[in-house]
Amino acid sequence: MKVLLISPYFPPYNAIGAVRTGKLAKHLIAHGHEVRVLAAETPELSRSLPLEIPEESVRRASNFAPDALVLRYGTRRRADGAREAEPRSSGGRLKKFLVDAYYSFVCIPDRFFGWLPPALFAARRLTAEFKPDLVYASAQPYSALLVGRFVARRTGAPFVAEFRDLWSDNHYLRLPRWRAHIDHWLEGKVCRDAAALVTVSEPLAQTLAARHGRPTEVIYNGFDPEDLTADAYARRETFEIIYTGMIYPGRRDPSLLFRVLRRLGDEAAHVRVRFYGRRLDTVRELAEREGVSHLVSIEGEIPYREALARQAAADVLLLLLWDTPEERGVLTGKLFEYLASRRPVLLVGGGDGVAAKLVRERGAGHAAAAEKDLATQMRIWLRQHAEGGVPYLPETVGDGFSREEQFARLSDRLEEIAARRKIRIVTLKLDVGGTERHLVQLLPRLDRSRFQIEVMTLYRDGALEETLRDQGVSVSTPRARFRLFAFVESTFRLLATMRRERSTTFHFWLPEAYLLGGLCGLIAGHRRLMMSRRSLNRYQMRHPLLARLERFLHRRMLLVLGNSDAIARELVVEGVPTDRVQVIKNGLDLEKFVPTFSREDMRSALGIRQDALVFVCVANLIHYKGHADLFAALALARDRIGENWRLLCVGRDDGLGAFLDERARALGIRDNIVFLGSRQDVPDLLQASDISVLASHEEGFANAIIEAMAIGLPTVATAVGGNVEAIEDGRTGLLTPARDPARLADALARLAADPALRLALGTAAREDVRAHRALEACVARYEEAYERVVA
Repeated sequence: MKVLLISPYFPPYNAIGAVRTGKLAKHLIAHGHEVRVLAAETPELSRSLPLEIPEESVRRASNFAPDALVLRYGTRRRADGAREAEPRSSGGRLKKFLVDAYYSFVCIPDRFFGWLPPALFAARRLTAEFKPDLVYASAQPYSALLVGRFVARRTGAPFVAEFRDLWSDNHYLRLPRWRAHIDHWLEGKVCRDAAALVTVSEPLAQTLAARHGRPTEVIYNGFDPEDLTADAYARRETFEIIYTGMIYPGRRDPSLLFRVLRRLGDEAAHVRVRFYGRRLDTVRELAEREGVSHLVSIEGEIPYREALARQAAADVLLLLLWDTPEERGVLTGKLFEYLASRRPVLLVGGGDGVAAKLVRERGAGHAAAAEKDLATQMRIWLRQHAEGGVPYLPETVGDGFSREEQFARLSDRLEEIAARRKIRIVTLKLDVGGTERHLVQLLPRLDRSRFQIEVMTLYRDGALEETLRDQGVSVSTPRARFRLFAFVESTFRLLATMRRERSTTFHFWLPEAYLLGGLCGLIAGHRRLMMSRRSLNRYQMRHPLLARLERFLHRRMLLVLGNSDAIARELVVEGVPTDRVQVIKNGLDLEKFVPTFSREDMRSALGIRQDALVFVCVANLIHYKGHADLFAALALARDRIGENWRLLCVGRDDGLGAFLDERARALGIRDNIVFLGSRQDVPDLLQASDISVLASHEEGFANAIIEAMAIGLPTVATAVGGNVEAIEDGRTGLLTPARDPARLADALARLAADPALRLALGTAAREDVRAHRALEACVARYEEAYERVVA
């Protein structure tokens, strides 16, 4: 497997993020993968981290970060690495305002914004010679995720986003609300395109999965046994507490430890707290404030492996976390290095988070909660030191946390993701309709370990877009809102995608998407194409040239699906070879297609009397759905069904609404008809009704029929297309001829007058749907079809 790893921080530049990504690249190569790295030039960091992969495997892009020019004068360096202006004077307040404005307005998404253009350019050149099977981006910096998403979209390779820290939920970032909205928007775009997310602790994984609905793996930071110094600890005169890294005053800082040392007085005379790292200026100030500066030593930055050796020789290792509930999911890489050294860990801060839990469960040291508690533990360690040395932790303390164990799991997961077949669903628009509702049920159920499903629409702002995204399905739409511009944009987008994603299967739904997608496939020379016909071909009679084009495109499809036997017969007549035609009948998610409200409450909400007879027609207002015939039938049956009835018309108005309104008025039944438009609460509307009606002139296979049957409604439908396959006349419903209002009126009147018949038909219909229309079987058939096309 070819993996492109994107991380601005990478060895030999020494940063905690570079430690993980450097080790990841090393272990992926050890597992037999071919790895290339796109990183940043970070000259402000020391080159003291071992580079454990060939230098030629790393491509570095320059990072234009004007921090030094913008912030050098009149600011001071904070312990977290940023600079801040002195706020004591008006000039200081102005400088602080300018610094904050710089970070809020300019550093989007972070201070590596200047790396983005060079990185994107370098990525283009790199992928021209190295075609990745998978793109893996590690953050922070979050700029890496934007580059990773770009490369994945350009190459068609699956994209995995790693969050070593949260982004928009990061409690260390104090940004204006408007800027937080930008970060949230960017994060959403990244995660929607990601095949999977990776993070470093269970609480962070829960946060990411809840926010983005994406599969999220937990891969701990771990340690590499090869880096460890064996038996480095030996008792010395002083009791040494070692800390490596940076501190964050007021958040992650050693103030509690310093207060305890002051409290111990002469008992702590032989204690030395040594700090190794960058930007530790404020440590001395904190020690002096507590009167223990003579016990504290600032050693500065040292190479990574020397830091590990110092840790292994310490009496106690200090780990600092912020004492806030938001820190509960933080599990730093430093903790695992500490465990590997088998020296006791002193955890200050973090409350009852995962770090404290790990320290306690592994018997790895002490998680301090208060001064008195910490003072007691310090006396225990000091006594052990005086009696011969603080003992080693158990050999099992680090079991399961080696880099090899963690990255072996990750390697297996990445192989699964890379092996998944990418299926791009291309459709017109995700408005509320039978096909669209079918997609919303189907796509999230497909096996994500075998398929990577992404949806492309020709037009934007469909009502069901977010519904699919919320279920973890990626949906991409054109930027343009104006229909012509959106169509042109979608055409070029399809062509570009087909040219770069040669292994992707494109599945077209609905005629317009099929015609455009088929032509784009012909121009791009893409072969993995399939389509779904959802209706009978009567529309071809109105457009003979498009009919000829469609039949020509049939020959380029590897598979043509229909949702009824009637459609399959038409496809064969149109010239599709029988071995390329497959019928997959619609299924229904019976667990989810259930009413939310009671029949009585729904009728009250609609303003309908409880004793009224209610007909329901779930169909978009399109001519061939036969609403005019239904209105005529109800007018004819009025003398037999009385005046206490209502018809609920549920569906999108595709331009016929005004005509139907006038038609109802002319027939004298307008007051009995309720136009409800597109609705998401169809199960509730069906339960509030007595009889379902579908008067279509033509029909492939109507979801509305099996939905009504699932609720237990008796259904009257015209005997066209797949309707005759869904309904057994006289047992699970009634069938009437199309375009025959008189016969339809007779069927409606018959059901209106016979409650026992309604109950019998509805009961049989519900049992039939449960026996033959479960969604699981439908999903399995689609998965078989996709495997067939891929093969």
